[in-house]
Amino acid sequence: MLVAAACEAPVSWTLRSYVLCAALVCLGPVVGRGRRHASRCLVIAGGLGFVSVLALRATAALPAQRTESVIRLPAGEGEPTLGRLLPERDGVILGASALGAAGLATERERDGFVEALDRAYTLYEAREGQVPTPLLATVFGAQRAASFDMLRFSPETAAVSETEVLFLHGAAGNWGLLCWLVAEAAREAGLATTCPSIGASGDWTTPEGLATLAATHQWLKERGVRRIVMLALSQGAASMGAASVALGDDLVAAGALFGYDPAFEPRVPTLVVYATEDERFPSALLNARVDRWVRRGADVTRVAIEGDHFALVKATATTQAAIREWLASVPR
Repeated sequence: MLVAAACEAPVSWTLRSYVLCAALVCLGPVVGRGRRHASRCLVIAGGLGFVSVLALRATAALPAQRTESVIRLPAGEGEPTLGRLLPERDGVILGASALGAAGLATERERDGFVEALDRAYTLYEAREGQVPTPLLATVFGAQRAASFDMLRFSPETAAVSETEVLFLHGAAGNWGLLCWLVAEAAREAGLATTCPSIGASGDWTTPEGLATLAATHQWLKERGVRRIVMLALSQGAASMGAASVALGDDLVAAGALFGYDPAFEPRVPTLVVYATEDERFPSALLNARVDRWVRRGADVTRVAIEGDHFALVKATATTQAAIREWLASVPR
């Protein structure tokens, strides 16, 4: 089933090679006792092939990147090797293909999702090159406050800004693609975007999540950033209450993308982008919450996007337009 999915999905030779080698290793014992030599050969061939692909990915030079850097914090700058072992496109698209079978997405959410991911990754890779992904480190439990991956996308202009976007990812970890989709809107507003990584839960309210946020905040301050615009996606948006407190007076604006936190109380200009058909964060509940904020005098911009919870990927242009227009009004 995995082999068939890898063959049908729009993935790279790397993933297909991994799957083929794993299939050979699994096939070896199935051959049976009567063919011990053949069985051994299959296992050895599959194992050697798998290791060879790993070594090739780890040591091969990646195409030029426009990304400023993929950083491992707090140890310092340096590209994470684990993120080179598999193109992010492959892991995400293969995972998206299996969402239905795993019961992790509704029929509406699955509809057109793989195709939208394929289009988005094609554009991402064309503009940024082959950026190492933080996603594998998340899968292997390697994102900790003591050492975590961070992506940073800067605008084309060379001007240094004291204002920067801080993006908090949601469940399933930090995808370079999702960070980039938000960063493209920020770039057009002249702002850099920093995207730290925590575990697959996307819960920034845990001790690890808050410590990671604190380390990122400190890193930004050391580089002259004095004003932070927080944009948070899905489960990340559900952590905005604790995150906004942690950022203190450096937080000048906050945006919730396809999610919300009942504990969050706007004290800065706030953007709420929601999907009309979101089954995870229903629009009726979200709008009721926003209505209460508005009655209390909060500065809230509310934007409805036609679509489901995955609208950042499926309705990228309208989502980016909403972010870009709101960022233009944010205090600098």
